Amino acid sequence: MRYKVWPKSRSCQSWKYVYFREDARAKLIDTIFHGRHVDHLICETDQAIPDDLFDQYDFEYELIG
Repeated sequence: MRYKVWPKSRSCQSWKYVYFREDARAKLIDTIFHGRHVDHLICETDQAIPDDLFDQYDFEYELIG
């Protein structure tokens, strides 16, 4: 499953993306920047990521494949 992931608030520390990917056991596909800040990332997993994990990190997501 492929996800587009971005923060609910405008700013996000980069370590949150790293820890989220580790907890989700997700492979990083791409990172999209807006200036010097991460706008969103694309990651891939073998199994669905639970909604509560997105809530824990205060992230929004879209399932893209």
